[in-house]
Amino acid sequence: MTEITTQDDLLDQDRRMRNVLIAMQCLMYGSTTSWQANTGHQKPTGGNRPPGDSQPLHTTWQIVYVMAVGFDAREQVIADATDALVEARVRTTPIPQGETPQEWEERLIKDGEGWPAREVAVRFLTATRTVTKLRMRYERDPHMGKPLEQQASVTELVARGLSARQIAFITGKKPSTVQYHVTKAKRAA
Repeated sequence: MTEITTQDDLLDQDRRMRNVLIAMQCLMYGSTTSWQANTGHQKPTGGNRPPGDSQPLHTTWQIVYVMAVGFDAREQVIADATDALVEARVRTTPIPQGETPQEWEERLIKDGEGWPAREVAVRFLTATRTVTKLRMRYERDPHMGKPLEQQASVTELVARGLSARQIAFITGKKPSTVQYHVTKAKRAA
């Protein structure tokens, strides 16, 4: 025996369906709406609205709900629409497999060699402190990422008695950088 539905039941049913449709609209907004309505200087063909999906999920289920006859049929549409919403929320494509943290660190060290830590941090979307820590772990100069053995060679050349200009010419470094290492080596000695 079918229960008699009241006005409140019908309003509640409409409210529940409206909530499902709103959730579908929010979900589909980014994937159905393209704000690049034209290419170049042409006017969009569909007026001022950007083109999107011709049959968005929420529009389809709204039509099905309106076409349903009877309280029980509309309840079934709400249940089916809710299931469709849950399905649409689940990622259909596999999660992209990126590089491992080890591979990322190695790429940062390799690609960032010779660049200031701040620029490398911007390029790799990380903090400058992370770049300097990684460079020190991989035995690199924390500021420019060059191998520390090059700094050792500057120290050796200073010990041989070469001038800062000669060392700069041999190593290919700026004279001011070499002068810094020369001063540092003299203080250590």
